Amino acid sequence: MPNPLSASELSAFERRWLAETLRRHEAEHGVMDDAALLPALSTATHDTETRILLRAERLIRAHHPRWLTEMRTWQTQARWIVIVFSLLALLSGFFSALSLINVGAHTADGRVVNVVWMVLALLFVPMLILVAWLIFILLPGSRGQTGLGQLGLWLQRHLPGQSLERLHLGQALLSLLGHHRLLRWGMGSLSHWLWLLALAAAVLGLLLMLATQRHVFIWETTILPGSVFVDFVTLLGKLPALLGFATPSPEIILASGSSHTTQSELARHAWASWLIGCMLLYGLLPRLLALALSFGLWKHGLATLRLDLQQPGYAMLRARLHQD
Repeated sequence: MPNPLSASELSAFERRWLAETLRRHEAEHGVMDDAALLPALSTATHDTETRILLRAERLIRAHHPRWLTEMRTWQTQARWIVIVFSLLALLSGFFSALSLINVGAHTADGRVVNVVWMVLALLFVPMLILVAWLIFILLPGSRGQTGLGQLGLWLQRHLPGQSLERLHLGQALLSLLGHHRLLRWGMGSLSHWLWLLALAAAVLGLLLMLATQRHVFIWETTILPGSVFVDFVTLLGKLPALLGFATPSPEIILASGSSHTTQSELARHAWASWLIGCMLLYGLLPRLLALALSFGLWKHGLATLRLDLQQPGYAMLRARLHQD
């Protein structure tokens, strides 16, 4: 078995993670014998949390050194799960864009693309999930554990060679993060990262197809007047236009209502620019901002995380550790 980690290799968060693991262990199996440690702890520091952290680390090194190794294994597995999810997000975004842009009929003038439907197909679900996330994090009492996070934790629990200690460490981590309301920002960062990868891959897929194939951009309707699509395309094009992306003119939009109309290069370029601009402004940018917010709050929360000394296990230790 690998040697336990030295104290210098444990971060402040990892020490609190171990303390929470020990608290849960003692709540289930009884308080460990720490009489020999109390004199040394009383002279080491007067801070209650620091004494609790020192007690937990020394007891774990003396009686459960395997926990230190299992903690590193848990972290390694979590990183691999994130890497696998990231690769799946890239592949799904790339091939989703390719399948959508290639679904239309191929004509002598190029492959037909229902551009309005394509924008809705690529952006509706990501935007809907983003709005749902914003509502979810504002709900009182929400711990922030998303379905994606639950899937990742389920995968980790069912990986070959999973140990009981590793499971207990994972449960203690969830308890620590959930109690301090950090789980929402950690899981949110992961979710936004994966959506950002998927949308970026979709944009790359679109750029690849637009650069290597000719396309005829159209919209279709049975009951709506053409003015609805003029207003829709113009409205969505306002923000991308601020960054230099083109928006088709009303004449081009109305002329694109039929796949039988010959489309000029100017119209093709305008539609392609509008499509990419919408993907960037309404797909990637909101996810990038959400990721920056979530990750910033996650890092800030980790940096300011302290044990909740009002919890039963810690409250009992406070009296015992200050008998001096």
